[in-house]
Amino acid sequence: MKRFFPRPWLAGLLCALALPAWAAFTDNGDGTITDSTTGLVWDKCSRGQVWDNTTPPGTCTGTASTHDWAAALAQATAANAASHRGQADWRLPNRTELESLVQINAVSPAIDGTYFPATPSNWYWTSTTFAPNPALAWDVYFGNGNSNGSYKSSTDHVRLVRRGQWFGAFDALDATAPVLS
Repeated sequence: MKRFFPRPWLAGLLCALALPAWAAFTDNGDGTITDSTTGLVWDKCSRGQVWDNTTPPGTCTGTASTHDWAAALAQATAANAASHRGQADWRLPNRTELESLVQINAVSPAIDGTYFPATPSNWYWTSTTFAPNPALAWDVYFGNGNSNGSYKSSTDHVRLVRRGQWFGAFDALDATAPVLS
């Protein structure tokens, strides 16, 4: 009986693909975190919290606020009007972007607490409407990393983002996205 053993390079490739994807975060020292993999710049603190860097590496203080979906979108508008962290291009992340913060080997919260301290283990809004029912929008639970569609009248937490690469090509629902080769 002949046994099949993949070529060593193929076995190595398969092992590499099986490894979890880890974000490569950089603390910018100004209350923002850059993910060098995506180019996204995240607010270190949830909305309602205040960045306190008096004792490095710093932390987020106060209580994270909750908002219905329309008010969550308005949080980005308010941040831009106030030039939050010196920038005026903040927005609510889409589903794929927010899910990129989930740390698969963490729970309660399922996010890297070094870069995103004092993150509540709770639901966070995305800007993505839930396609099967437009009365819902996607949210991500940072207790365990799950995603779900919730009524837009519900209240969730908000974490803002700016810049970054476009994730449309990775959205299985977007049939018009360009194909990467």
